[in-house]
Amino acid sequence: MTDRPAMRHAGLAIKFPRRPHELAEATTPIDGIFTLAHYGIPDIDTSGAIGDWTVEIDGMVRQSLRLTLDDLLRRPKQTVVSVHECAGNPFKPKQATRGVANVSWSGVDLKEILDEAGVDPGARFIWSFGVDHGEFGNIQSDCYLKDLPLERLAVGGVILAYQMNGEPLTLEHGAPLRLFVPGYYGTNCVKWLRRITLAGRLVLFRRGAIRAL
Repeated sequence: MTDRPAMRHAGLAIKFPRRPHELAEATTPIDGIFTLAHYGIPDIDTSGAIGDWTVEIDGMVRQSLRLTLDDLLRRPKQTVVSVHECAGNPFKPKQATRGVANVSWSGVDLKEILDEAGVDPGARFIWSFGVDHGEFGNIQSDCYLKDLPLERLAVGGVILAYQMNGEPLTLEHGAPLRLFVPGYYGTNCVKWLRRITLAGRLVLFRRGAIRAL
């Protein structure tokens, strides 16, 4: 990806404002929700008009789409209440995970958008690209990238989220747009979402770098 901002905070960003036993509410308040960003926090100005933020749908589709946040806001809104959990540190697998919250997410049904784009029958995976970039675990990447089985969409609830608990996303939680997938760890719910590519294979992880195409 060439369209990427500078990093406001470069490097692993972690914040656990509450311990698990302190999460007493049915819905976790925004200031109680954990933050974990592998590459840090990108420098995105969310104080003004961000309706022109775009997300592209491409790859194995009949027609590529380029949608602004304003376009998404005009579509039917779907709300999903779901547990949001950190998968832990892959380099410290025996270290207990302490990042968990229950959040109300609102946005647009991804399946409806992909149906509009027309998914190729050979597509098997969704690649989601965030604009954050940097190094994690001695692996350098020009973007944050995760894949998701396309068949997961049939279960429902996968959204392009622009709100949490009825409020616009905060920057540290992925503003202005992120993917949310109920039942999957937070690492798959790509923040600062800029692009979704339909592909026939998993993302390739090569020595020292991540390469998507």
